[in-house]
Amino acid sequence: SIQGKIEQFYQASFTESTVIGVHMRGTERSVEVMGWYQKRHLDERTYMWEVDRILKKTPNAQIFLATDTQTTVEKFRERYGDRLITYDARRSDEGQSPHLQFGGAVLGEQVLIESIMLSRTNFLIHGISNVAFAALCFNPTLEHLNVYSTYGKSKSLKMTFLSHVNSAIQRLKYQIRRVVK
Repeated sequence: SIQGKIEQFYQASFTESTVIGVHMRGTERSVEVMGWYQKRHLDERTYMWEVDRILKKTPNAQIFLATDTQTTVEKFRERYGDRLITYDARRSDEGQSPHLQFGGAVLGEQVLIESIMLSRTNFLIHGISNVAFAALCFNPTLEHLNVYSTYGKSKSLKMTFLSHVNSAIQRLKYQIRRVVK
């Protein structure tokens, strides 16, 4: 029955030839990412930078997002609109992880389906997660990027700094345009 759900979702949702897979965990970041791996949590912007980089090469691509956090879905939906695909799964609101909050077989099935769907994308952007690891086990040849390996501590701080600098430049340009008018 799970394979049937996967095939039905795949046929109905993956309509473009290129689908970018994204897996982002949000609910246990402080314990696992910061505590276990000694890396600061990378927020949605880092994942979106990578999605945008791929979209420059394949502008018609869809984005399949698997996440445990509803606010992450909302941020991606705001940025990518109708090209964003999500599986109808239970998600948390920046609180406890779903397996601690809801738990059970239904949530396990949803995570399994999302892992297999991630394995069927053309490229996977992910963090530190067993869901992403499972997707790579289902498809060992899947091209992927672990954002923590790429951005880590120093690179993520540099990206944050550059983001602030770019934002300040944009505000300055706006002020100059207002004065010139």
